[in-house]
Amino acid sequence: MKYSTKDNDWHLIKAAGIIYFLVFILSLLIYWDRPVPYIRPIWYFISLSILAAIVSIQILSIKNYKSKKILVLLEAYFISV
Repeated sequence: MKYSTKDNDWHLIKAAGIIYFLVFILSLLIYWDRPVPYIRPIWYFISLSILAAIVSIQILSIKNYKSKKILVLLEAYFISV
């Protein structure tokens, strides 16, 4: 069975979405468990950088998935919150 590039793009988008939410949960846990309330740990910023990279990969791989575009916009919004 031969896969088309559209199937490969869809698998990449799904994998990136799953990794995004796992890293997002990790960043929330890092933020919640910080020792000093006004200082954020370096791992929090590293996880935000990974989230931004994942969103940029998703933006570059989305072509005609209109429902996925809304999810990527929400992911980008969650990075800023």
